[in-house]
Amino acid sequence: MEKTMSEDIGVLSRINFFINISVAFAIVILVLVLSALYVAFPDQRESIKFIAILIGGGSAIYSAYYSGAGLRSRIAQEKVTHSQEFINSVYDVNLTKFRIKLGKDFDSKKIPPEQQYAKISENDETVAAVRISFNLFESLSIAIQHGYADEIIAHKALGFIICSMFRQFSPYIETVRSKNNNNLIYCEVEKLASAWSSGKYLFSGKAIPNSK
Repeated sequence: MEKTMSEDIGVLSRINFFINISVAFAIVILVLVLSALYVAFPDQRESIKFIAILIGGGSAIYSAYYSGAGLRSRIAQEKVTHSQEFINSVYDVNLTKFRIKLGKDFDSKKIPPEQQYAKISENDETVAAVRISFNLFESLSIAIQHGYADEIIAHKALGFIICSMFRQFSPYIETVRSKNNNNLIYCEVEKLASAWSSGKYLFSGKAIPNSK
């Protein structure tokens, strides 16, 4: 899906390039024609100057518009790239193996919620897997909120994982917050999971299509 969006952006970039070249070529021809007319018809020079001013103003507006369009296209491409980087990190082979094990062994539905933190803390590798996963989710949430990552792509790839893990390991997170006397721990991933679970994008607040 990231590839498709990247390809769409690339097509638009190529179209803009050809349009810009064509318009630039047309402007050059018009300038040459006006220059020739300016020399050939001295009595019409004021009219020719007026036409030249109009063309120059239109060219400036056109240039500003397509410069902005090009910038928006580059920003969109960068957001796609950043989202894919987060996705690749989450789907790291070793982290995925640990995440599967976490889901089997430490789900709050399978062990008493009050024992989840103690069970996870018995093994350093398990603690590391939990922290790495939630730190990635936390970073993704912040990136989305600041317009640094494409939320649509992130949701399609990671929506289920993030919402499911936050729900499964809420007892662990609450215990971590309590032990550290800090309710802000993993608060950003909580915002993301809450928004996606309610069927809305975090950045825009718009409804996620087919989320129900």
